[in-house]
Amino acid sequence: MCLSPLHGEDTLSYQADSIHYGLKEARIELHGNGRLSHGSVHLFAEQIHYNLETEILKAYGTPVLIDSGDTLYGEYIEYHIRENRGRIGQARFSDIQDSALYRGDEMARDSTGTIYISGGRYTTSFTRPPQYTLFSPQFKLIPDEKALARPVVLEVQRSPVVSLPFFIYPLDDDRRSGWLTPRWGVGIAGTGYVDNIGYYWGENPYIDFTMAGRINDFEHYQLRGETRYHLRNRLRGNLSADMSFDDYYGGSSQRWSLSYEHSQHFLPDHSLSLRGSGELVSDNRYYSDYFRDTTDFLRQTTRSQLTLQKRMHRLSGHTSASWERREDFYRQERTQTLPHLRFSTGNYPLLPFLEESSLTWSYSAQGLSRTTEIYREEEEEETTEAGIHHTLPVQGQLTLFNNLHASPVLRYSNQPFHHTGTPQPWCKKIHS
Repeated sequence: MCLSPLHGEDTLSYQADSIHYGLKEARIELHGNGRLSHGSVHLFAEQIHYNLETEILKAYGTPVLIDSGDTLYGEYIEYHIRENRGRIGQARFSDIQDSALYRGDEMARDSTGTIYISGGRYTTSFTRPPQYTLFSPQFKLIPDEKALARPVVLEVQRSPVVSLPFFIYPLDDDRRSGWLTPRWGVGIAGTGYVDNIGYYWGENPYIDFTMAGRINDFEHYQLRGETRYHLRNRLRGNLSADMSFDDYYGGSSQRWSLSYEHSQHFLPDHSLSLRGSGELVSDNRYYSDYFRDTTDFLRQTTRSQLTLQKRMHRLSGHTSASWERREDFYRQERTQTLPHLRFSTGNYPLLPFLEESSLTWSYSAQGLSRTTEIYREEEEEETTEAGIHHTLPVQGQLTLFNNLHASPVLRYSNQPFHHTGTPQPWCKKIHS
């Protein structure tokens, strides 16, 4: 083994089983277990030829080039040391940050670090053979920014599935617009799927959009849309919806689900706000038929609500109007309240002309219209309850014999309700 440093401000070190110097040709040849290092660049190969004048090295015999943690493999490598550019034949490139693998007939790298791949393939699957690949005649990788390809074909188990006109994939943690990386696999029910076929737009710092598709056994097609929004301390939330398009040999059906979360302040003092969250679904079997994970598959209930609330500073109270919905898939029951009105005040002196009196009063009221539906095969029933509930409490502090303290409370409550259909257990509870 020989080891020798080379000239220049940046140290170039090399070693091999044997080293040959060509003084006239200004050339160094490394034979057998060759290794050459220059800064963060390390080259390993059976044969390495380096020209001292042009500062171009050529490597043969399954060379491996490591640059700042990224690894490139190929049948041969031609690299310019000072300009930090070169090309690789029958190359493989492993990106440790993206956990991705690129292959190509030839790779070229310019002085900015941008990598160009001819006849390239991209995948995040490291199995042999990979479970899926994206093929494109031309790939362009901009370090720490994005990968671009045009056109691109998704191959699953080496079979072409989907073709896209172009492909953009971010290579950093910042939000960037681009095509999503497809996923494929086998679900709990044993059916195969291809997922995440779509596009992400996120150039605006306050809002982004995602549109993606999913294919199950080439019979069930789903389209998913998502958006997130956030405007300082006034508005924030997210909305996600998907719809299925089934094709059973000529028949078709459309089913859907929707989930949301929303928070909004209409006034600068946050006294008027709108808040809500929940899920809606077209039917009770949607999650079990079109699940995305185990959580969705086992879901038996959905809940949704949306509330508009106003704080009243002069009354030290608040008022609100809300919509509430709950569905139990197992019991096949759906309960919906629209509207649900609430009003309450703070505590006020009962005898304001008596300064020593500690008796206070307050008032609260609730009004609602609630409907319960039972949609079992053997039973279909609908029950409606509507009414209002008033409460007027009077309370205070009393001291007897200088040592005995009491807190008397007098509460008046009235709740007239109207029922249609057969009353449910929760209806009876209100009258207790």
